[in-house]
Amino acid sequence: MAKRVIITVRWNKQLQLWDVHVDNIYKWDETRKNYAVAEAVARAKQQEKATLVIYKKNGRIQEERTYPRKSDPRKSKG
Repeated sequence: MAKRVIITVRWNKQLQLWDVHVDNIYKWDETRKNYAVAEAVARAKQQEKATLVIYKKNGRIQEERTYPRKSDPRKSKG
């Protein structure tokens, strides 16, 4: 069974850029959030199992996605 990869998109206050991390290892900086999310989604789709966590600028979680959808550990509609 493959380990679930955690991918995050967070605001970096010092650099004023969006950071993309894969399993807590820094990978990319983007000036626009939509570009950072697109890069993170592309990386998540390449993994066997992945969770994408997107944060707001204030540090709160905006959205969480599971790839592929069928590997979602919870059986909820939301």
